[in-house]
Amino acid sequence: MSRIILTAITILLFIFSSCACLAKQQTKTQASSSTAPTPSPSPQQEPDDKEVNERASLGGGLYIVPKDIDETNDRLHYEIGIAYPEITGSGKLQVLGFNRLAATIAKREASQYRRFQFGPRERLPPWWKDSKEYLSMTYDVICANDVLVSIRFDLQTYTRGSAHAVQQFRVINYDLEHGKQFQLGDLFTPNSQYLNFIADYCLSSLRELNRSDCLEAAKRPGSGIDRDYCQRVANNDFWLPEYARPISNNFQFWNLTKDGLLTSFEECRMAGCAAGPREVTIPYDKLKNIANPKSVLSRQMALSPQ
Repeated sequence: MSRIILTAITILLFIFSSCACLAKQQTKTQASSSTAPTPSPSPQQEPDDKEVNERASLGGGLYIVPKDIDETNDRLHYEIGIAYPEITGSGKLQVLGFNRLAATIAKREASQYRRFQFGPRERLPPWWKDSKEYLSMTYDVICANDVLVSIRFDLQTYTRGSAHAVQQFRVINYDLEHGKQFQLGDLFTPNSQYLNFIADYCLSSLRELNRSDCLEAAKRPGSGIDRDYCQRVANNDFWLPEYARPISNNFQFWNLTKDGLLTSFEECRMAGCAAGPREVTIPYDKLKNIANPKSVLSRQMALSPQ
């Protein structure tokens, strides 16, 4: 009997000791967690990608936040989903001017799409009657600071019976200091033939991009594509000559980035539709000889890390 009692006492002491060590370890862990400094996000960078996309800082307490237009019409089977930017943190006229401009673009696209939906439509076979049509518009903050706000909108519209959606761009390049939108020609010196330079640069870059895509496709087993064919694709394409001519309409979708002048080309223009939209960035050092020294372009060049 005494041996049984001694064994029980030993087991109880072991359990008590184990629990005490566990409690001590938990207390140490909690204390370590509570005393460790909580990392704070950099003032120049939001804590995660989702928040970056939803809120962009311009500095000085100004932020770009998303506004939405969401609409569903069950009778006509269409949806509208639009996101557009709004600057918060100031009631200055320049800021309000940007907000009006962005809202106007968004509301205009929604209004035009509604008119299309309520207008006369081609009758489709009955198996299309329950499919949804849509207008989707999102935006990217290409550049945002206390002088410049450069936005690119990406529109997607789908119509019943189509093989795929139609992609389009819209842009805002806004002088936040003076409260006005500026045009591509405002960036360059008079008589600089800037469109010729931009067209030549983009044409060369896009041809090389098409050639690279072709060479990548040639690596696939059984493709039947050789290097000579890819070179012919690059030099004898049927998209580029028409849409890369030096006219303003071909280069209406442009933005200023931290690195250069971004030119965007809608889907099906500079390559086959399957290739998607195309874009070319012209580095600032390529533009320095034709940049207007009083323009936002020159200021961006001065801020560029190049």
